Amino acid sequence: MAVGFPDATFVGIDLSSRQIELGREAVRTLGVKNLDLRAASITDVGPDWGTFDYILCHGVYSWVPDEVQAKILEVCRTNLSADGVEYVSYNTYPGWHLRGMLREIMCFHAARFTQPEEQVKEARELLAFLTETSAGQNTPHALALAQETELLRQQSDSYLYHEHLEEFNSPCYFFEFAGRVKAAGLQYLGDAAVGSMFPLGLPPKATDTLGRLCRDQIQLEQYLDFVRNRTFRASVVCHARVPLVRHIDASVIEDLYLSSSAKREAGDGPARYTLDGGATLTVSDPSLAAALDGIVAAWPASVPFDAVAAGAERKQLAGGLLNLLLNGGVTASVVPVRCVATVSDTPDVGPLARHFAAKEGWVPTARHTVLRLDEFGRRVVPLLDGKRTRDAVLDELVNQFRTGRLTMHQDGGRIRDEAKGRELMTAGVNVVLEQLRHGGGLAAE
Repeated sequence: MAVGFPDATFVGIDLSSRQIELGREAVRTLGVKNLDLRAASITDVGPDWGTFDYILCHGVYSWVPDEVQAKILEVCRTNLSADGVEYVSYNTYPGWHLRGMLREIMCFHAARFTQPEEQVKEARELLAFLTETSAGQNTPHALALAQETELLRQQSDSYLYHEHLEEFNSPCYFFEFAGRVKAAGLQYLGDAAVGSMFPLGLPPKATDTLGRLCRDQIQLEQYLDFVRNRTFRASVVCHARVPLVRHIDASVIEDLYLSSSAKREAGDGPARYTLDGGATLTVSDPSLAAALDGIVAAWPASVPFDAVAAGAERKQLAGGLLNLLLNGGVTASVVPVRCVATVSDTPDVGPLARHFAAKEGWVPTARHTVLRLDEFGRRVVPLLDGKRTRDAVLDELVNQFRTGRLTMHQDGGRIRDEAKGRELMTAGVNVVLEQLRHGGGLAAE
């Protein structure tokens, strides 16, 4: 964010001095002037730190003692600018009741071991053992074990340790969090995933019932958490004195930049789109479908509303796009996403991506996401400096192959023939470039 918004000022803190020093190394290497990284505790933050328009506290609130949770909200009240917002993520009930049981089982077993790596390994093996012994049983316990095992199989060891084996993990109900926010002189503004605040996708009868049960937004979202068995939230809060408008006027879309990675399905009739994750959307309005097609064509970059509004009735189109936003069909931002949608002959990922590809094996993108790289990708990305052509990149990789610094394998065997290695590297470079292009990893001029 500091690189993407050079006119803004950023302060980052972490309790780990080692992590902060790694960050400072990147700051020095990249020449970033607007980012101050501090080895500090949340409890160290005071009025003398100044005020901020945005405070982000991700993956912390549920994993710290009660007094630090209270301090997080105090920092918001003390250090947030008058119209600023704070983002806080945390684990929630009711979804975490069952997951918490599995955490307690893993913690009981892992306590017999001292090293984190060993604790993670043993926790995984115990979970696999329990899942295997309950296989075939159509019980909530067996289904939860199978689901959690599959989820953790896809996660890193650091995630498992942080989520399940750290000393603190204190989920709460959403209404409890909202109550703490209010007691701290703040107010709940909304969810970071705006669509989750509404009963989208529920049958009309369920929507009518929620309308009778709920007196305000807090109650509505709590009942929705009951319905959806929600396990995690990312809430946005602000000062209590800020007046809120709960009704979203569709005209706000006209001032935003829109993006979508949806894929249009072939066929006649109403336009159908597949979203990331497999969900589908049907768009019956031809003007809305044409607008969405224009947004999709620009992916991974964003487009302003006016770029897709030609020939459409603006109010109707804005309403349709807002509906797509709430249902996950498009995303919106107040500034354009600056990246390129096509791969040039001299591709460039920017210095930030080259640094982290070489150091960490991942690439931060213009969409504020992370692209994970395999070993071959870690060799390719540092070469994408906007000066080398594709052929020059390939020549450098072949040179590394020739001198033994880069090895290529196929069908379990090492490739030693240079012509065959070049063929595989050509295909590999194309795969990496497409991954970067689609993910927003190619820098705009």
